[in-house]
Amino acid sequence: MKKLKYSFKTNGKGGSSSDEYMEPTKTVTFKSAGRSKGGAKLNQDEVIQLKVKWDDFEESFDLMNMQ
Repeated sequence: MKKLKYSFKTNGKGGSSSDEYMEPTKTVTFKSAGRSKGGAKLNQDEVIQLKVKWDDFEESFDLMNMQ
């Protein structure tokens, strides 16, 4: 993998990020954090729609809060 892009969407917001790697890699860990104090929080039953693209592949799935 040399290119990675992800995007997410919730009821209140969304975002995306992308990275390119000089050397092919097999494992990547990424996270997203808000920048503002007291920012919006997800509702307990809210679903995060996630789309991940790497090189010529793409996968979409939903993340659910298991609390």
